[in-house]
Amino acid sequence: MNPSIPRLARLGLLCAAATVLCAEAPRLGLTAGAAWPTGTTRDQLTDRAGYAVGAFADWEQRPGHALRLALDGNFHPRSTGGGPAGRAQSQALTLNYVFKPRAEFQGFYIVLGAGGMNAQRRVDDGLRETGVKLAWNAGFGVDIDENWGLLARYHSLSVEGHTFGTVSAGLTYRF
Repeated sequence: MNPSIPRLARLGLLCAAATVLCAEAPRLGLTAGAAWPTGTTRDQLTDRAGYAVGAFADWEQRPGHALRLALDGNFHPRSTGGGPAGRAQSQALTLNYVFKPRAEFQGFYIVLGAGGMNAQRRVDDGLRETGVKLAWNAGFGVDIDENWGLLARYHSLSVEGHTFGTVSAGLTYRF
């Protein structure tokens, strides 16, 4: 194992893997919607709204509780971000805890998670990027029916004293 990963992080990954392996088969889904930059993201990477797309797998642990592995991308095709025009984007792979106060399928739920995230901005003279760093996200959703839902989340990444954040909101579809 990589000695640069703290022991606590390795233990957390091992526990998460064991939990996922003991659960039923995952339920797969897609997300799509809009993304709005906040804080340093708005000041240094992009000042314009863009779009968010993603994929996820939910492993139900017991009624009202699930683990979600999510791959998210936020894309801002026309950004100025305090400099020349370019494109900005971020990618994140996170492990999330999904809590539904009521165990029925439809209804309100809360999402909290952490994982790796990379933010970057491409302009004519090159690429500025954060590199993959530890990030977190939090949000809430509403299941409309067994397949469709709404999801809004805040994604945050801290690098060298700056916080890069994006708010995303959109539709979810479960297969």
